Parts: sequence; C-alpha cells; structure tokens
Amino acid sequence: MKYNINFDLCAIIINVFSIYILVNRKDMKRNYNKVFLTQIILAVFSCMFDILSATAIMNKNYDKIVICTFTSFYNLTHSLIPFMSIVYVILLSGVILKEKYDKLRNFCIAIPISIIVGLLSVNGIYHFVFSIDNHLEYHRGPMLYVIYVCEFFYVIQGIYYLLRYGSAIPIGKRISVYMLIIFSIGSVMYQFFFPDVLIELFAEAITSGAILFCTEDGFDVINPITNIYNKTAFMEDNSIYYNLNREYTVFGIKILDFDRVKLRYGNPNTEKMLKEIGVKLVSIADDEVVYDLDNGVFAVLIRKHTDYRIHKIENEIKQMFENGWKYEKITVYLKIQINKIFVPDDADCVTTLINKIQTRQVTFNKESDMVGNNEKKLIYYVQ
Repeated sequence: MKYNINFDLCAIIINVFSIYILVNRKDMKRNYNKVFLTQIILAVFSCMFDILSATAIMNKNYDKIVICTFTSFYNLTHSLIPFMSIVYVILLSGVILKEKYDKLRNFCIAIPISIIVGLLSVNGIYHFVFSIDNHLEYHRGPMLYVIYVCEFFYVIQGIYYLLRYGSAIPIGKRISVYMLIIFSIGSVMYQFFFPDVLIELFAEAITSGAILFCTEDGFDVINPITNIYNKTAFMEDNSIYYNLNREYTVFGIKILDFDRVKLRYGNPNTEKMLKEIGVKLVSIADDEVVYDLDNGVFAVLIRKHTDYRIHKIENEIKQMFENGWKYEKITVYLKIQINKIFVPDDADCVTTLINKIQTRQVTFNKESDMVGNNEKKLIYYVQ
C-alpha cells in the first residue's frame, strides 16, 4: 500500500509553529497550558513515527522488528493525545477542583490509557493490535478497535465536562475545543475507511492551532509591573470557581494612601515598592494565587478552605505591614485595608467580590492620612 505522508509533514510544521507561539507568548505558569504543550509535542512525535512507519512499509527496506517498533510508538504517542486532551479540559474548566467525585474521575481517566499501554506492550508477542507479515505489509488486529473505543471514551468525557462546566471558559476557546473533538472524530473515521491518507494528525494540528489562537497571551493576564496575575486573570479564575459552586476565601489588600505614596515617592519608586510587595505576597501565599488588581490593590485567593491556612496567611499579611514597609533605607508607613471574604457567603458574584476588595471602606482624619505618618494603627480590617 502507498501512504500519503504529506499531511503528516504539514502537521509537523503546524505543531512546531504552535509550540513556538505557546512557549514564547502564552502564560506557561498555567497548568492547562503546560498540558497543552505536552499534547502538541506528543503530536509531533506521533507524526514522526507515523511517517517512519509508513515509509518503512512502502520501501520494504527495514527489518520487521524496526517497522513494528515505529508503529508501536506511533500508536502509543497517538493514544496519549486524547488522554492529554481530557486532562487539558479538566484543568481548563476547573473540574480538577471538584473533590466530590475525584476518585471516579481519576479512575475514568486512568483505565483507558492503562488498557492501551497494556495492549501495546504485549503486541509484539500476541499481535493483538496490529501485525506485520513476512511481506512487510501492515494488518490491523482485533484489539485495535478496543483502542479506538478507549480513545472515544475520552471524547465522551471531554464533551460531558464541556457541557456541564464549560460555561466559564471563554466562548472562542470553548468552540475551538469542540472543533478539535469534531475534527478528530471525523478524521479518524475518514482514515479508517481510507488508511492510505494519513490525515488524522493534520486535522488535529489545525484545530489545536485554533485553540492556541484563542488562548490569552501572557501579557493579557500578567501585570507588567509586579509580574503577577492581573485583574483579567482574577475575573476569569473566579468565574470558574463560581461556576463550580466552590467555597473558598479571598484576602483583599488595599493601600489606602496609594495616591499620596505615588505623589511623594514618584512612579519609579512606587512601582519598585509594588513589585516587592507582590513578591512577598507570593512567598506568603505559597501554592495559592496572588493577583495585582491595579492602583495598590492585591488579592490572595485561597482555594483550600481550612481555618489553619486562612489564619496563617492572614497573620503573615498583617506582619508585612504592621511596622511599616521597608523600602531600601527608609520605612514607608502604608495604611492597609484588609478584607477577608468568604465566597460565596460574602460575595455572590465576581463583580461584588471585586467591588468589596477595591472599595475604600475606611475613613480617617486628614492629619492621620498623611504619607509617612508613624501612627500606631496601620492595618484596618473590614468586612
């Protein structure tokens, strides 16, 4: 049989370009982007092994074991793509945060790929999945259809999570993921009936590129001054948590005399101060997420709703500012408003949450409102 490998070659070019864009422009601190990168890298290797396998079968100048090795690695890398796709959807939709059915979810993710790896690992002995005859021709085995079923099971899971929890995902990205699923199913069916046209990985590469272009750039969600997540990222993340009906805690930290600080110390010094505050908050928050909401307002999102963790972070935030902020050789006495918000009890939507953090809820006289005034009370708790 003569195989058309041109589509695989095109898929490699598209995927390499996607990797370049993803690494250089997208927010690689997001776990779902790391998974997406892994998925595209797997697609590149899958194309390479597909080309090697098809070329070896057509030219018949390789040993049978070499052809079997190329084909096995193709099947393995190709089967890992839907596995990574479902992990990507779970992370993107925030379903990973739902603890109610986490064991069942992990079971449904792990079993299909385990079956696929198991079948491929014994294929050299039993030829369950495929075989290469003495004329170096490729033949499908009965268990190849089991692999198709396992991959289709991932597709069903992906559609379920998108329908159930996908409303918080931006519409463009959500449509692109649906298109990836549709094109993947269509290309698999086409290649099943026309095995000489290797079009499946090309269709996946095109739709993966569409997802990439609907993924926000790093500078869209990162504050350029403090290098932490900005207000846009805060709104997107909290939209997902609200969509999941998740209970969590947010600390709002607002510098009440921010305008006066800028006026006294100037923009360059104020920006350096904000960056130092952001770095300190990130170190305090550890594996939690810190956001810069602009104009001297920060937020710390605590996903794990435990009293110990909330109390620990609250005390450390207080200690940051209670004796003034040490900047270079001086002490700047910042007046800080701290708002501890329990979601959804204290804020029933993202807009309410942001307003509670950004709104000044403390008033004091003009004399105490002076920057550098070393008064005892610098921390103001509000509800």
